[in-house]
Amino acid sequence: MKQYMPMVNYIIANANGRKNAVIGRELGNRFGIPGVKVRAYVNEARCDGIPICSCGNGYYYSPRKVDLEDTIRHLKGRIAKVENAIDGLNSAVTI
Repeated sequence: MKQYMPMVNYIIANANGRKNAVIGRELGNRFGIPGVKVRAYVNEARCDGIPICSCGNGYYYSPRKVDLEDTIRHLKGRIAKVENAIDGLNSAVTI
């Protein structure tokens, strides 16, 4: 069994749908892991095709297209911000 499965099973059972989202800190406390590990587990689960979505209220399970598209849009926005930071750092290197 993958290390993230106990946390994912908890999300599926207790955070099914956006209105039941659970914050990362609560997951970390429940499973005795730091926030960085919560995020890593969520990422691993997503990479394996498990539909863990997120919103301002935390993480939740949802195979609904609208929820998945919202989460994908949010992730793409984060990618754009990281790329902007990389561009800024690259411009500093050339100074």
